[in-house]
Amino acid sequence: MNITSPPTVGDGDDKIKVCNIQWFYKIFFPAGTYPAPWLSGGFSTVRFDSASYLPSKQGVVFSELTPTMTMSMSDMRVKGVAQHINQAFTDPGSTLPVKPDNSLKVIPGNAQQGSTLSRLYPGANPVADQAYRDNRSVVNSACASLPHGPDEECDEFPFAATWEGAGVGKGNFSVKYIDKTENSNGGFALANFYASQRILHNDKFSVLITP
Repeated sequence: MNITSPPTVGDGDDKIKVCNIQWFYKIFFPAGTYPAPWLSGGFSTVRFDSASYLPSKQGVVFSELTPTMTMSMSDMRVKGVAQHINQAFTDPGSTLPVKPDNSLKVIPGNAQQGSTLSRLYPGANPVADQAYRDNRSVVNSACASLPHGPDEECDEFPFAATWEGAGVGKGNFSVKYIDKTENSNGGFALANFYASQRILHNDKFSVLITP
């Protein structure tokens, strides 16, 4: 069975169309071993899109699934980024900056806790663009007073390209200077994840940090 959706019939800026599929399977057992064939089934939802800001301009995903970005602390390409996110998840009280009211940070996005982030694409509309600029502005201010070496850059989590970034104003974020190459690689990893999993503006996803 082939299901297609021409981009001209999609809705909204991303030309989205959704198809709900009902499926089932039946298992037949040898005579006398089971009273009747075992029948099971369910529903799957597939989403078609033609998002102009993704490298592949057309694609389809199972939209009921929440994609997970996995990053390893032993991956030398992104080690500093992964270690920073792991610290934010496991020991948020040790991260900087300290919340203005000194309360405990609750940093979202941890797949192991069922927490999610939502993608923010600044080109979507003026509200999204302002939210992205707010994220960047707060991060820059928080990083300005932190000591660092010439080969380090300031990394932030949650990512600036999410609605849960530093600009939300609740203080549930972390900044840390890390190796600039690893920081750049982390940005590429996020962009590749968005592209490969077709994470559209406002789509939810989570992050899993492994050893």
